[in-house]
Amino acid sequence: MTLEERIRHYYGQGIESQITAADSLASQIAVASECLSGALLSGHKLFCGADREYQAIASLFNQLLVDRPGVERPSLPIINLAKQFPASFSKIIHALGHEQDCIILLSGPSPSTFLIDTIHAAHQREMRVILVGANRLGNDTDTLNSQDVLVPISDQQEMARQTNQLMILHIFANLIDGSLFGYEE
Repeated sequence: MTLEERIRHYYGQGIESQITAADSLASQIAVASECLSGALLSGHKLFCGADREYQAIASLFNQLLVDRPGVERPSLPIINLAKQFPASFSKIIHALGHEQDCIILLSGPSPSTFLIDTIHAAHQREMRVILVGANRLGNDTDTLNSQDVLVPISDQQEMARQTNQLMILHIFANLIDGSLFGYEE
C-alpha cells in the first residue's frame, strides 16, 4: 500500500466511524446537549475534564464555549479541569461544584480512577455527569446514576475514538449555541 493509499484508508476508516457514531449515538448526544443547555439556561455552570490523553480535546471544548471563533455571543460559564492534574478534579468539584451544575468527562474505553473519583464527587454535589468515550465501566457498576448520560464510543482505534470525541464536543457546542441563542439556518 502506498502512502497515499494508506492516507485514503485512514480517512475511509474515520468516515465509517463517524457514520456509525451518528447512527448509534444521536439520542445520547441529544440528551446530553439538553442537560448542558438546561444547566446554562438555569444559571448553572459547566465543568469539563478528561483523562490525560484526551485533555487537549477537552480544552478545545472549553475554548469553544468561552470564545467561539466566528460566533458573536457572550462567553458561557465553563470551568476547564483539563488544565489541572486529573488527581485534583474531585477536589475542584467539591470546592466549586453546585447542585444542577453539569460535568463533561472524556475517557478511553474505561474511565481512570481519577475520573471515577470525579464522578463520585459530582454526585455528592448533586451534579449531572456526561461521560463521553467509555464503553465499559468495569466493576464499579454504580459509577453513573439515572440522571447521568453515557455516550459510549466503541471504536478500539485511538484515532477514531479521539475523532469521534472531537466531533461530539463540536456538536454539543453547536446545540448549546442553538438552544441558547437560536439556530442559524
